[in-house]
Amino acid sequence: MCLKIEKEGRLNIMNRNLISKPIITCEDLIQLGLPPTQAKRVIHDAKKKAVLAGFTFYNGKQNFAPSKFIFEIIGIAEVA
Repeated sequence: MCLKIEKEGRLNIMNRNLISKPIITCEDLIQLGLPPTQAKRVIHDAKKKAVLAGFTFYNGKQNFAPSKFIFEIIGIAEVA
């Protein structure tokens, strides 16, 4: 799955601020343009990856996940 980028190939300013966060919520992904169901699935998959990497804190019902794992799933590079 890849995130649709604007015509010029760049994320707009609001989206850059969202993806620079260390923790991403479902609402953040919806603001980036993902449909709500897909945003929930990305959070779910990112939480599973985080737990497999040893971050057992994410083995719960939180509606957020570390941006590192979300970026791996949606296919965008991390912003330093």
